[in-house]
Amino acid sequence: MSKIESDIITYIEGFLTRHCSENYEYPVLESHAIEVYATSRTDDKDRTLVFRVGVNHDHEQVYISNIFIPRDLQHNGIGKLLILMVFELGKIHSYDVFVVQLTDSFRERLLKRGAVETDTYDTLHITQDTILR
Repeated sequence: MSKIESDIITYIEGFLTRHCSENYEYPVLESHAIEVYATSRTDDKDRTLVFRVGVNHDHEQVYISNIFIPRDLQHNGIGKLLILMVFELGKIHSYDVFVVQLTDSFRERLLKRGAVETDTYDTLHITQDTILR
């Protein structure tokens, strides 16, 4: 595992555990991508993929392909903060950060916040000018 992948896991898992752990635990699986799940503390069969991140070391790029915040945690800015954390880590390691496989509505919201369009329709580049706070 690379340093950027290790840092992403540490920061994301730490943030979710500190700020969103009343009802959930956040196990991390590592395969071809980093996957963070929300597992209900009351029903271990209630498991939701919260965040999926892939790292392309050859091109020094990070791809966020899934952000799904459980209903009872929505509208707290958690998704934007997760993107911001990955962006800040990407900047430290000199990696560009992209959000991919976007729904039309999420794409429009990120464009309004200053994300940059790419040649691929469902891929936006997160930059210093993207407003995530």
